[in-house]
Parts: sequence; structure tokens; C-alpha cells
Amino acid sequence: MKPCSVNHRAQARGYLLVEMLVIIGLMGIALLIEAQLFRTAMKLISSEPAAANETVSLNHLTTQLRRDVWASHTIETPDANTLVLTLSDSQSVRWSFGNSGIDRTDSAAGTASPAHWDVQLSLAPRRDGAYVVLISSMDQNGANVGQRRFASPMLLAQARTEVRP
Repeated sequence: MKPCSVNHRAQARGYLLVEMLVIIGLMGIALLIEAQLFRTAMKLISSEPAAANETVSLNHLTTQLRRDVWASHTIETPDANTLVLTLSDSQSVRWSFGNSGIDRTDSAAGTASPAHWDVQLSLAPRRDGAYVVLISSMDQNGANVGQRRFASPMLLAQARTEVRP
């Protein structure tokens, strides 16, 4: 006959309650991480069409500005947010760069409404000789980070003839 042992237990056939609580806790943490990843992905997906529209608007804006500068006889910047291009004796184009977007008003268009581009990027025009420089942003030190240069061939030709003796 075998002696009975009080400490002798039968083999465990299930999970302990503590083990189940640890597993449930780990699953909860994993679900929280997945929910955050899903929320971030949905924000990116919903913002993509707006970014694409902004890119298309900027492309149309720079195409029109390039045409205007190319045909201009004079370039004036009366203030930091305005660009006036004289295309001929009877036609001038005024570009206004503001917080609500960018407007283009053509003096020859008469009563036609000005073209408007609703862009969120802060843009500022500058004149650099025969060029219009469109500055897209500035860093903390005031240095230009992004810029596009548009040339006026008429003003470039004038500058070359003035340099020659």
C-alpha cells in the first residue's frame, strides 16, 4: 500500500486564472496598438485627396504665372504680397498672395472675375532683376527653403543690351 501524500497533486489539466488574466491583458494592449494604427491610416487616407488637389492647384498656378512672366515687359512688386506684371501697353496682370489663397486679376478681362487658387502653402513673390522668384517657405533663420524662378525674356534682353558698351 502506498502512503497518501497531502502535497501530492494531480496533474494540472487547465490554465490558472492568473495565466488567463495575463493573456487577456496582452490582447488588450495589442488591440489598443492596432486601433491607433488603424486611426492613423484612416487619417492619411482621408487627407490624400486634399493633398492631391493642392498639388494640382499649385501646378495650374505656376503654369499661369510662368506664362504671365514670360510675356511681361515690366515686373513690379508694390508690397510683399503683390506682383504686378505689365504684358503690353493696355494689359497688366495683378497677382495677390494672401492667407485666403492667391488671386490673379487681368486688366484686359474687364468684368471677368479674377482667377483664384485656394492653396494652403504660404507663397510670396520677389523680384530678382528679370526674374520673379516665388518663395514657398522660410526656415527659422529667414532663409528660403523652396523657391521657383520665372524669367522674362524681354527683361533679360533689356538687361543684356544695357550691360553692353
